[in-house]
Amino acid sequence: MKILYSIVLILITVYASAQETVSLGAGYTQDVYYQLNSKEKTPVSNSNWTLAFATSAFDVSIRVNHLLVPHVYAIDGDSAAFATINLNSVSGTDEYFNSDESWEYGALNMPATGSQFDYGWGSYDPGSHNVNGSRIFVLEFANGDYKKVFIKKKSVANVYGFMVANLDNSEFVNQSFSGSTFGDRMFYYYDASSNTLLNREPVTDNWDLLFCRYYGLQPNEQYYPVAGVLQHKAVKVIQLDNINVQMITPDLYMDSTYSENISSIGYDWKTLNAQFQYEMVGNRAYIVKAQDNNVYSIVFNSFGGSANGNIVFNQVQLEATSVNTVLNDMNVYVLNNPVNDILQVVIDATATAPVQLDLMNLNGQVLSNKQNVITPGIHLQSFDVTALSQGIYLLRIVKDGAVMSMKVVKM
Repeated sequence: MKILYSIVLILITVYASAQETVSLGAGYTQDVYYQLNSKEKTPVSNSNWTLAFATSAFDVSIRVNHLLVPHVYAIDGDSAAFATINLNSVSGTDEYFNSDESWEYGALNMPATGSQFDYGWGSYDPGSHNVNGSRIFVLEFANGDYKKVFIKKKSVANVYGFMVANLDNSEFVNQSFSGSTFGDRMFYYYDASSNTLLNREPVTDNWDLLFCRYYGLQPNEQYYPVAGVLQHKAVKVIQLDNINVQMITPDLYMDSTYSENISSIGYDWKTLNAQFQYEMVGNRAYIVKAQDNNVYSIVFNSFGGSANGNIVFNQVQLEATSVNTVLNDMNVYVLNNPVNDILQVVIDATATAPVQLDLMNLNGQVLSNKQNVITPGIHLQSFDVTALSQGIYLLRIVKDGAVMSMKVVKM
């Protein structure tokens, strides 16, 4: 079976490989959310937000836009102490950064002491089930400005309340919003400069990877801005090194463990040479299990740096969910499901026999039909579905009087 699977994956490489380009823009001015199965790209400005609040009722993560706010300080205190906080208050205090391993640990969560109820910016109250603010944060902006922030509470009803002001207490504002209103997103955003709440990311089910500039932890235990890729919390990744990237088969990764570290792809797929040009790390591929459980390989081809922010890579779908069946000792694989244009079906036969393939709508109407005498070996059959409307169809396979149907999704 491993040999068969390798042959099928070689066919996938030939017929489904595609080069994609995602651009962060000249000077890295935008983030790009990317969905693997549709290849849809959603670019958004990376300079229009200060804080990101987790929308889930069970997540208290608050992240900081380090591109605008490279320094974050924390001081123990409550709303009564807020007005007293000034620049002297941060003398000798530690700096905090967003985790690049998990979305659940933003910079405002990092001062947590390890206590069961300490979430960094606040502490959990077992009686009310609210998380109440216990630390005040000073944000030092890259342009030299300062803001102080106190998260007053996240209630059991998933409502955030927080206050923001300049260090001299001018431009003081109180803000609140319900995370449940934006529950179909991972985060909701706040821009301190304009006191604006922002809905800037796609629906959480509609992206797998975030191409962006972020602060990454370096080998020297310091955080620096890097350009790379973070993964959705429901996406998993395996890094493969020292392989032939043109011949990726499941035996290369089937015994490996997928990583849920959000920077599993990260930034180190490239290096800067002595001529200050970016080179790709050779013989490396990333195996990505997307939100829809389809599996893809990603191999980076080039990086344009700050000149254009272009990240160029090859994407190949390696596995898909609900795409293979066995009918009278004949294996049938649908390579690209969901499909946009050409539906590709691989038949692995052990004996000569007539085989009929019918592509039908849900009313049973045959839209396209193929009848062939299949000999032992691997065979590829294709259906052009470009003209079909988006929706669900059935692929019916008939062999020796036995019938099997498979669901096909037209994107």
